[in-house]
Amino acid sequence: MVLDKRNLRALNRGIMKLLLIIFLAVFCSQQAIQSRPQDIPLITWYSSQVAGKGSLEAKLRDLGWSWVLRDGAIERRSYVQDILEGRLGQPEGRGAIAKVVSLGTSDGQPYANVDFGRGYTVGIFLRELSLVEIIHD
Repeated sequence: MVLDKRNLRALNRGIMKLLLIIFLAVFCSQQAIQSRPQDIPLITWYSSQVAGKGSLEAKLRDLGWSWVLRDGAIERRSYVQDILEGRLGQPEGRGAIAKVVSLGTSDGQPYANVDFGRGYTVGIFLRELSLVEIIHD
């Protein structure tokens, strides 16, 4: 391929489009992974902690719902339970139950961006989540 002015301009346009796509992909995934309210302190999360008002878990409990573990694939819009004890840097009162917003991979490892409510969405590896079914008590 001869790089005359026309071909060079086309190549530059292609490179710029590719860079824009990469930037948007990185920026959007970082936004989802780092989305949290700034006024809630960060703690080390354990399942024994009480879910705070406004968290998905607290809303479900207030409405008389609970959950059971179930087999199956974690998909977008699934409900999941965080099963990793001692997760660092979590907002106080976030709860254990979340809804899957999106799925992706990082270094070949599948993860889900999950919404715990209260404005907190985070990426968690699928191996650290269990699929749950929401049931009425």
